[in-house]
Amino acid sequence: MTKPATETLDVSAQRWNSLIPQLTLVLLTTLAAVGMTSTAAGNPLPGGGDEGTLALFTFLPPGVAAPAVAVLASIGALATALMMVALSPRRGRRGNSKPRGHRILPAVGVIVGVVMLTTIPGTGYLAYLGYLPMLVVGGFFDAEMRAALVNFDYLSLLLQTVAIVAGLGTLATRAIFGRAASGRCVRCGRDGSQSELATVEMASRWGRIATIVAVSIPLVYALTRYLWLVGIPLGIDDTFSESLGGQLIGAGLATCAVLGAWLTTGLVRPWGERFPRWMVGLVGKRVPISLAVVPGTAMSVIVCAAGLGMIAQLTLGTGIGMQKDIAENWAAFVPTLLWPLWGVALAAATFAYWVRRRGGCAVCGVDAVIR
Repeated sequence: MTKPATETLDVSAQRWNSLIPQLTLVLLTTLAAVGMTSTAAGNPLPGGGDEGTLALFTFLPPGVAAPAVAVLASIGALATALMMVALSPRRGRRGNSKPRGHRILPAVGVIVGVVMLTTIPGTGYLAYLGYLPMLVVGGFFDAEMRAALVNFDYLSLLLQTVAIVAGLGTLATRAIFGRAASGRCVRCGRDGSQSELATVEMASRWGRIATIVAVSIPLVYALTRYLWLVGIPLGIDDTFSESLGGQLIGAGLATCAVLGAWLTTGLVRPWGERFPRWMVGLVGKRVPISLAVVPGTAMSVIVCAAGLGMIAQLTLGTGIGMQKDIAENWAAFVPTLLWPLWGVALAAATFAYWVRRRGGCAVCGVDAVIR
């Protein structure tokens, strides 16, 4: 006998609500093990000894970063495990009774998730994402790029990727636990209460504003780099402008920023909901919500962490040798200081897109509003 659609959706939601904490626990445990191993061996974390990564944790005193990450990940793993135990059907919770730790565990999950997302990834991670495609393509034509590709810091990239996924997973686990603790729908998290800011109409308004901000900031960054490429040294001195190789790399990163800005406009454009004509084979089909929400959420975290890393560099660091010349080279730094705002705006625009498109819930029957 075929199961009703609502029952199938409920089972699917329960499965994801189980898999997400499990994956998060594995990643957090891995990070804790890496931190402990590095501490015992007296070695820095991958990327932790390189100021070029510009992550906040690299500005900790020598020998502190690795144990700090180990402790943070261990606390997160413990909180995640306890939330998983509390949510287990075998605990035999009766009626609408709240799981144990319904106050402290979510708070710990939020703190660990936010700290992990803002301190371990850095400016270097965003640069890695821009450099790697250029090195892969350029490696076919240039020996130096092939060598750079071989010597690429993959371990640092991997560590920061794991931290991002684990941080997001920790926040997602907290959300799942919070739904169970408050009796909200396991699939959509709603309980019938309506927040004016989360209606489709309001999300369309403030989401458009957030999208404009999220598009404008990377375009400002790209403009300065393109001007350098064509010989207009806006905001840089002669010494800096003579570095043509740096300008070419900057132009490549600027192109990535322009592409990202264009994709961001899809959060408020019709082609962000249905595939446009140039998408051969997909024309007119609905764009999966996750296709926009997942990368939008990830990029909002990455650019926010990168901006915080740059701010830390200018206030705490001395490594890249241009802090004393910031007045003469302001265009090299000022656009990057806006990245935290870019990240927040992109997260808000992505959230608004999700609110507009999620519709009613087939499990609980609640319309497109959230608590």
